Amino acid sequence: GQFFMWNWCAQRLASVGADGKVLYEAAESHEVSPDGLEYTFKIKQGIKFHDGTPLTAADVAFTWNTCLKTAAGSNSIAYVKPVKGSQAVIDDNSKDAEGIVVVDDQTIKLILDQPNAGFMAKSVGVIFIAPKHAYDGTPLEGYKDLPINTKLFIGTGPYKMTEYRDKEFVRFEAYDDFVSGDGFAGRPAADKVSVVIYT
Repeated sequence: GQFFMWNWCAQRLASVGADGKVLYEAAESHEVSPDGLEYTFKIKQGIKFHDGTPLTAADVAFTWNTCLKTAAGSNSIAYVKPVKGSQAVIDDNSKDAEGIVVVDDQTIKLILDQPNAGFMAKSVGVIFIAPKHAYDGTPLEGYKDLPINTKLFIGTGPYKMTEYRDKEFVRFEAYDDFVSGDGFAGRPAADKVSVVIYT
């Protein structure tokens, strides 16, 4: 039930604005191969999760692969399905998709089965990056019950989640070490944000 809050406390690689312009978040640039099958993203140096751990391409790969795994409680399969090898992961959650490639710590390559004009907006622009280390050592079936999914999400966004009460409210504080691929770095304007949940 935290998805609606991730805009405040997490980042995607990039999103797409209403005018079609690419808006960089964790990535600072990207390239698309001439055949439209390979999307290569350079991750901005200096981005850290709210617990101080640097964000790397391994976190992106982990997040995208986990989106394909129903055993982990994912409901995001459709967003990643254009990626090459996604069906093999859907069929066997122990695998990772061959089209999700960590090139180096700051570079992730996403390879598609076929060209997809909506990939940037409907896949890249939807998936918020989670920290791999928060899930290490936990079986897939236990992911959905971890504190990162039930209490306080650990993201890289401009605000750090400080309190969450299901179906009541969520509170955020400005993240001093925020870094964005669009060039912004530092504390966001508002010191605190509260979101009240009406059901």
